[in-house]
Formats: sequence, structure tokens, C-alpha cells
Amino acid sequence: MFAISVSSLFFYHLYLSGKNRTTLESFRAPIFSDGPQKDGFNLGYKQNFQEIFGKTLLAAIIPIWTTRGDGVHYQVNSLLLGGLQQQQQFGGV
Repeated sequence: MFAISVSSLFFYHLYLSGKNRTTLESFRAPIFSDGPQKDGFNLGYKQNFQEIFGKTLLAAIIPIWTTRGDGVHYQVNSLLLGGLQQQQQFGGV
């Protein structure tokens, strides 16, 4: 029973990692200057996993500074957030 519970949480968080969302963001969309946007940080599965786990498999296994950026400013999906520039970083809600 414990294994089923833990595995369901594991797969749910893999799904959230693929969408580049936190658990809180899966229930309430982050609010940007042009309103709430659920997929505002979604860059595509490959880039999302690279942003979270690093560019190589070794970086995911041995996580020594694998993330891009400083932990405050994140890339946003400029296609969904039409008013923002591609290069602009957005941190906070």
C-alpha cells in the first residue's frame, strides 16, 4: 500500500516537472502582468526537465548546481505571455 502511494506521488511529480509547475501551481495558476497563466513557465518537456534536473543524466543523479539561473528569476513561455519579451526574466507573482 505504501509503495502504491509513493509511486503515485512520484509519477504525479514527474508530470508536474514535465509541465514545469509546482504542486501549488497545479491548483492555482501564477499571475502575470496580463493575468493568470497556467502554462506561463512551460518551455516544453525537454527544456523543463533540463531546467530542473540539469542538461546531463549525471547532473540529475549527482545534483551539484544543475539549475539554470539564480533561483529567483525564471524563463517564461513568451508564446503564451504575448506582452513579454523572449529574453525577459520574470521572478515572483
